[in-house]
Amino acid sequence: MDKSKLKTYFYFIDDQKISFSVLGNVSCGVDTVLIDNECDLVDGLFWEKDGYTVQPFLSEELLDSLRCFLWDYMSCELKNLGLDVPKEFRLKNYHAIPGLTQDIHLNLVKTMQYFLVNNHKELGFDLILEKISEIMGHQLTPESAFTPSVFHFRIVRPGSFDFNPPHKDVWIPRLKHAVNIYVPLCGNNKLSSLSLLPGSQWLSEKSISKSLPGAKINGINYTVPAVVQVNQREFKLIRPIVNQNEVLVFSPYMIHGGAANFGDETRVSLEMRFWKKS
Repeated sequence: MDKSKLKTYFYFIDDQKISFSVLGNVSCGVDTVLIDNECDLVDGLFWEKDGYTVQPFLSEELLDSLRCFLWDYMSCELKNLGLDVPKEFRLKNYHAIPGLTQDIHLNLVKTMQYFLVNNHKELGFDLILEKISEIMGHQLTPESAFTPSVFHFRIVRPGSFDFNPPHKDVWIPRLKHAVNIYVPLCGNNKLSSLSLLPGSQWLSEKSISKSLPGAKINGINYTVPAVVQVNQREFKLIRPIVNQNEVLVFSPYMIHGGAANFGDETRVSLEMRFWKKS
């Protein structure tokens, strides 16, 4: 299936129907299941069928330190970009800062792409690594041959397109063979949290229609292809309940993303990837 004109597609998150436009070509993959021939770190775990699990994680003290670090950094950068951040503002109402524009937001996000783990050990990385390794049952590392060891914080404002469309990370070769984590810091609820399609790591690529390079999703070029249909129809993601002090761990071979924020607070999360240590 190839289509080059602008077309609108739909998917669901729980009972919420979401529309998005695609300008460019879309196509199905070949008849293969990627994890049949590749290393999926969740293989053999009790949650491998669904592809994800929610587990107890960090203390409130460490979560507070992550929030404080991030807000101090963001406030400083926003002032450098010409904004006067009200003293009473915090992460959850970042989107409501007076004078915040899309350009300022994008400039801020660009400066936040790489918080090197070795430069920020005080953020509790050793404990994070220990707990994720325990959940996975073997020693992990946050660094692959192609990916630096970084903390990554995602910011998704209410009613924005700050999120990636539904996708599989492993369509980017350097992200294969990892495991992903999602740790909510604020603004996380059933209207805003990360969404995924349970069991989608078992789907044949032939059943998934996705955008091809050069396509624009809602007018935006993304580095990863967007899932537009599964088995030639709309598909339904879910938002697993991830409470404070918990972590969502999931396979990068799953379809996930598209997590529109329908809440009234900015959603901020710590999102990292880990590989098996050789």
